[in-house]
Amino acid sequence: MGFVFSSETLVGHAYVGLAIVCLITLFMILWIVFLRIRLYLSQQYQARFEGIWQPIFTEIALYPHCYSKGAEVPSLRRRDFFLFMNCWLGFQESLSGKALVRLNGLARQLKLHVHAQHLLQKGRMRQRLVALVFLGNLRDRASWPALEKLLANENSLLSLLSARALIQIDQERALPLVLAELVRREDWPEARVAVLLRSVLTAELATPPLFEALQNSTDPGAIKLLPYVEHMYNEERNRILRILLERSRSDRLTSRILKRIQCSQELALVRQYVSHGRWHLRMQAVAALGRIGQRSDIPLLLERLGDEEWWVRYRASQALLKMPGMTHQEIETIRDNMEDSFARTMLEQAMTEEGGQR
Repeated sequence: MGFVFSSETLVGHAYVGLAIVCLITLFMILWIVFLRIRLYLSQQYQARFEGIWQPIFTEIALYPHCYSKGAEVPSLRRRDFFLFMNCWLGFQESLSGKALVRLNGLARQLKLHVHAQHLLQKGRMRQRLVALVFLGNLRDRASWPALEKLLANENSLLSLLSARALIQIDQERALPLVLAELVRREDWPEARVAVLLRSVLTAELATPPLFEALQNSTDPGAIKLLPYVEHMYNEERNRILRILLERSRSDRLTSRILKRIQCSQELALVRQYVSHGRWHLRMQAVAALGRIGQRSDIPLLLERLGDEEWWVRYRASQALLKMPGMTHQEIETIRDNMEDSFARTMLEQAMTEEGGQR
């Protein structure tokens, strides 16, 4: 048996549906208006807040003679702590030296480090990230255990900011921890790690922990750490490169080590790769001979001038021109006596390039 609807019933249902749609639309409009008003009021409040505190920051940091240490500062409500931290960070990032110390003193006077430590443990993600940056910039040593724990956090951003904070607090103590974590993790962006480490690394600071980390690392770990050997003292850098080259089982690692070889003590090791089965290792080996090679290496380079790979021939021709005591006349004699047309052409190209650079 079917249902029968009268026209009056259908019209009534249509009016009810229309009313519901209108109410929903009205609610959405009111909600959008509410959000806009709240955003506007929030922006106005933030502007007034910064208008109060920015002059205080400037006076304390840049004009200490106008500010007495015991002077009262405006009261800070708990709801304003997070806003203050953001405002403080924006101003503090451009400071250094005594100005930075004075501004840090203000944050401690207001007990902001205690609030930041609380946010670090129980705040939302954005609050935790700001707290990490805040505690690092504040050089808050009391936060070290919490920061060290976060260094191993599965969230890569939390972990990386923890590494930054630890380095800001104590570079010498933090560097071995950060290097170990760098080797372990696969999710740290290389560019951000490079910016973080290269901003603080010095030969005195970097050499001991880098040498130890590289000595104890696997081949994949050594690949991650290798870009930073340039910050080590020359003697230790050359020694660890020799150790890594002797034990390397990775073509990728070997290639990167050969690219960094600068010491003639590694000459015997480098020569072993001149005839290697992988062309990119031959290429790096002959390039290394151009930096540290001797005249006794000329036959090896002449052999590589006939290599099947263009890049190997190219690097061999460049290296040949850099051999100790090599003269233009000698190079011309070598070229004229070559039977391999490809080798002769490559050497002529290298001679032309060198002449253009002089």
